[in-house]
Amino acid sequence: MTLKRPLAALLAAATVLNSLPAAAQRVVAPVVAPLNTPSVLPGAYRLPSALTLPSFSPQALSLPLPLAGEGGVRVPHPIPLPQAGEGIKAAQAASPATPAESLKAFTAELAEAKPGGDAAAAPLLGRFFDAGLAKGSPADAVVSEPSAGSAALLQRPLASLKELRVGTYNVLNLMEKVGKHVPDPDHPGRMIQISGRTPKEEWQLREQAKAILESNLDVVALQEVETIAALDEFNQRYLGGAYKTLLIEGNDPRGIDIAFLVKKDIPFQVEQRSHKGETWSDPTQGGAQAAIFSRDLTSLVVRAPGLSKPLFVLLGTHFKSKRDRPGDPNSEILRVAQVKRAAEIAARYRNEFGEDVPLMLAGDFNGDLNGGPEFAPLWDEAGLTNSLDLGDKPLRGEDRVTHTYHPKDGPSHFAQMDGVLVSKSLAALVRRAEVYRYKNADGTLRPIPRTYKEREQNPSDHFPLFMTLDFQPLLRRVSPALFGPSVQGRSGVTETPPVKPAPVPGERRLAVLGMAWSFLAIASMYIVMPVRSAFLLTQFGPEVMPWVFMASAAFTGLAAWAYGRFSNAPRAKLLGGALAVLGAGLVGWWLAAPVAMASAPVSFAFSMWTDAFSIMSVTLFWTYADDRFKGETAKKWFGAFAAAGALGSIVGSGVTRYLVAALGAPHLLLIAAATFAAIGGVFWAMERTAYAPVTTAAAPQKAAASGSGAWATAKEIARSPFLLALAALVFFERLVPDFGQYLFSLQAQHAYATKEAMAAFMAGFGMVTGATSLLMSALATRWILKKFGVGKALMSAPLMSLLGFAAMGAAPTLPVTVGASLAEGLPRYTVFKAAKEATYTTADKDVIYRVKAYIEMFVYRFARGVAGLMLLFLTGPAFLGWGPAAVAWAAVPLALAWAYSAWRLARIKSP
Repeated sequence: MTLKRPLAALLAAATVLNSLPAAAQRVVAPVVAPLNTPSVLPGAYRLPSALTLPSFSPQALSLPLPLAGEGGVRVPHPIPLPQAGEGIKAAQAASPATPAESLKAFTAELAEAKPGGDAAAAPLLGRFFDAGLAKGSPADAVVSEPSAGSAALLQRPLASLKELRVGTYNVLNLMEKVGKHVPDPDHPGRMIQISGRTPKEEWQLREQAKAILESNLDVVALQEVETIAALDEFNQRYLGGAYKTLLIEGNDPRGIDIAFLVKKDIPFQVEQRSHKGETWSDPTQGGAQAAIFSRDLTSLVVRAPGLSKPLFVLLGTHFKSKRDRPGDPNSEILRVAQVKRAAEIAARYRNEFGEDVPLMLAGDFNGDLNGGPEFAPLWDEAGLTNSLDLGDKPLRGEDRVTHTYHPKDGPSHFAQMDGVLVSKSLAALVRRAEVYRYKNADGTLRPIPRTYKEREQNPSDHFPLFMTLDFQPLLRRVSPALFGPSVQGRSGVTETPPVKPAPVPGERRLAVLGMAWSFLAIASMYIVMPVRSAFLLTQFGPEVMPWVFMASAAFTGLAAWAYGRFSNAPRAKLLGGALAVLGAGLVGWWLAAPVAMASAPVSFAFSMWTDAFSIMSVTLFWTYADDRFKGETAKKWFGAFAAAGALGSIVGSGVTRYLVAALGAPHLLLIAAATFAAIGGVFWAMERTAYAPVTTAAAPQKAAASGSGAWATAKEIARSPFLLALAALVFFERLVPDFGQYLFSLQAQHAYATKEAMAAFMAGFGMVTGATSLLMSALATRWILKKFGVGKALMSAPLMSLLGFAAMGAAPTLPVTVGASLAEGLPRYTVFKAAKEATYTTADKDVIYRVKAYIEMFVYRFARGVAGLMLLFLTGPAFLGWGPAAVAWAAVPLALAWAYSAWRLARIKSP
């Protein structure tokens, strides 16, 4: 009796509302719509299924309701009310063949066909689109929908939802081409339309819908949607009405907005917010206040029914394009400001809902997410991660391309311009992320367009991108009652106990073999290098070091060029052949050692070759490690690889120190050759070790539109801010320590005169360095990488070098020089080395096998040549003639430049 009157009043109000104009319905709808939302909560009240309210469509508001609190305009969007059709009785007697039921049956049939491949699924899609369900009804026609009761039956309980697929798709003006727009000369920053709108072709709309349906997306952020009416029509005609449609009009003068699709059969409570009112001081307009977002930064706050804590917050974006603005080439100033504001807004959501609230940022970023420096705030300040770097199969190279650009007067450009970025609380839940590729009629994949004409064969200039999340852990965080006891986290959010991930088959075996390779490579190098120092310093003295640096730079550059000529060969042939050449070289120099001991020019040549040997042997190992280990796995094992290398330095130095007197320096080269030869067996075993996350027999792939020559590689590096910063880091990594090596050699040459004494001293120093590096690698490197991240770890060696040079400048003695060299080498061989190699793991195979070799060999040794020139100018009697203290102080600003390059690289991309 107590409910009779309220229910009667509610029914009467809904009947009146149904007769109101559409604009009025949109304003009032969110107030009453939650009353008809099915609930799965125990004890929650729900209207009887026999009572079905006459319907209206609560879509996004043209005049949104401002609610209290920070975060912009908020629009609640619960599950839409069912359509009235012919009234309550007609809705109760609706045919079972409703659009939702037909779509559900089609989806099940499609899932069963997918194991047979895309060719098996293609006929089903064609049949679905040809059915009257998909294309028969105009957008404004009355479509029968399930009643409130049947809608509850069709919905999936959240507790049964194992995974959630979230995607982003720039649909290139969803239903119609908006015409050509050009800058308005009378109003800077605005656009004027110079050609009319035209409808998109039917095949384009079908293919866009096919991409969404085949990917089975649950939540989609769309860009370039004209109106909510267009989105409704697309949903009804091509998606079977399976989605809730949400759109708040933004700031774009062409009227292309950001919208969302959310599956109706998932009982989410969705609140949409807008941030289109955010402003900034535009420096190109004299500091005038203007809207900062070209379209909007809209968001969905998604909750489980009846719960206040969000399951996740999805922000949708479409940053400013690279079209020039007045005083802002490529609109870089505005886009940088938009990215920074997006990071600030993400922080606001964390303040509102808790630091660990799951956040996603999806959309068209209008820049390369894999190298664009403007996106640094998203990684550093917002703490987001590119979903393509996560999951069981992170994507590399062209697999990441989501947009192609083909200008008439320049080369084509391929980039990951679209993405779904996730917060730390979501990163571990990403199962996989994928880029959808368009298909031919027979189900075969179309290649990535190489020309504008090829791109026109696709329904959009963008490819959809989606990721699959493990959904149940999200639900457990906010709804522990469904799952029983759990653990109370520090943030106050209820979380399930962490589950230790299952070991990946082959990972441990591959890692042990990797440690063996690192040990053997460094051990052989630490046998060779003391012999090289003994030959060189006892015949020439430290004065020859600048000349050696310049000569070795030229020789190593030649070796890098030769290696680069074969960089696109299969991995086994490329690395196996390079190892064989280096091993044969060691045997050859053992045979030539008597001549080298008696001939100064031959000793000089031996020194150049050993420089190339040392850098190539190490580069080959880390190239392979960067290819086989990715993401968290790299952080897990790279410290162990560094520790194995440190142990190798101890063993190699010990062999030299204790056998050089008995065997003589030349015969140590044969021991080094035998040690190095064992790497061949290790490499063979690693190639035969299957390891699921990375294909074991893949050949390095060439990047699109780039050559394999040295000049082409240099241009590619110059075009990429990420690669350019990495090259600068490696340049200073070699340049700065060469100043320390010169000062160290100068002090050692004054203290030791014979070859054996010099070799023993160098080997003893190597043993101490190796022992301290081993302890550092075993006890601290992995912890430092996980605790402080790759960016801060890159700063370790430059800062220690800075302190060491200051100490040597104040007291240029052998003990101080030895201590400074130890302090600088300790982080450089451990924490810094592991962090730098972890940075490479975010790159594709072309970067790892071709560009890495160029940077690590040519740029690295070119820096040595520059160091030689600088030292010659500083110390040569014909030039400044400075002593060791002055040289140490001169190296201080170089160490600062090294520290800056590390900081800059971390800002551009911190994996």
